[in-house]
Amino acid sequence: MASSGQGYGTPGPIGSDEPTALGGDIPTVGDVDKKWDSTARTTTPEIIATGATLADVKRSLDASQGKHWGEGGGKLTMDRVMGVKRGEKFTLTLRGHFINRIPVWRDREQASDAAKKEWDRFIARLSQHEECHVAIALDHFEQFASQVVGTRITELQTVFDAAQKELEAAQKKLDTDTDNGTLRGVKCGDAELDASIK
Repeated sequence: MASSGQGYGTPGPIGSDEPTALGGDIPTVGDVDKKWDSTARTTTPEIIATGATLADVKRSLDASQGKHWGEGGGKLTMDRVMGVKRGEKFTLTLRGHFINRIPVWRDREQASDAAKKEWDRFIARLSQHEECHVAIALDHFEQFASQVVGTRITELQTVFDAAQKELEAAQKKLDTDTDNGTLRGVKCGDAELDASIK
């Protein structure tokens, strides 16, 4: 019931003052400025669940969110690279953002104690599942930041796109392995709401 994690954003224009430079004269990434806070999470816009019972909540979320009741992961972008000189090593700025959005039950106080307990259990598990997506995103961001050093400016887009595909595949694998977080007894799983509880 979780969305696959987000990935890399399309970077801004990448250019050089001397685009015709060849071979060793082509500017390359010499350093990376990593601009992200691994503890910060985007939690908005809110995912709202309504209804006085868990069955009502399930219908509400199925209607508004489909199979993915939460969202977790991250997005990485590159700042534009401009004004570099022939043969220069430049600093590439990467910006990462992480997200963990889970539903808010607007009518929770109308529910029974048993329903509240089940909801709280479910939400904790769903949040943990989304954090697994965040961990995958962070790991890939760090890998990209390390591996991109030495990359020619003319190859940045290709390298960036390849990294995006790898991240998307890793996020999809997590959801496949855990059945979108609902599979019981597995890491990053057990995020299934028991809507039969009154």
